[in-house]
Amino acid sequence: GINAEYMGSPEVGYVQGMNFIAAVLLLHMNEEEAFWHFVQLYRRFSLHHTFKEGMPQLHAHFRQLEWALKKKVPRVHKHLNKLGVRPELYATGWFVTLFANDLKPESVCRVWDLFFDEGWTAMFKVAVALFKWDEPRLLQLDFMELVPALKQMHESKSIEGLMERVVKVKITHSFLEECAQ
Repeated sequence: GINAEYMGSPEVGYVQGMNFIAAVLLLHMNEEEAFWHFVQLYRRFSLHHTFKEGMPQLHAHFRQLEWALKKKVPRVHKHLNKLGVRPELYATGWFVTLFANDLKPESVCRVWDLFFDEGWTAMFKVAVALFKWDEPRLLQLDFMELVPALKQMHESKSIEGLMERVVKVKITHSFLEECAQ
């Protein structure tokens, strides 16, 4: 099993999202390799801030996602705000599992390739690409339809179509840092 003690972060408890990340790793390597890859993921991308009590990194990601939507998909952002739909209602799994719970395994690997190269900006590019792809439909939905639609908007998407859209989304680390100011 995955134990935060081994990663030097005893303040981190078990979080369900870790299983999804571990499962993707286990699809491609043996248990020991998967464990050490998880440790590297954990350290390199500061996942302990996502998994520690209070989940501070997750809340920061919610703010960054709202900022990215406001700047990159403003009509959708305005519609979500008007209906009171906050990222906590649909994006928790995206950031806690690095999309492993939402995308098909082969799609997760493509997204993770980008994540390993670009870091967290990749996760925001994927999210914004999904919103842009579904923008006309999302703008037509009310609250009761919108939340389930947001949780499922990845389901009918081909990975090729998604990646074509992801590479067109211009988000940098400094862009995400702007939301903190």
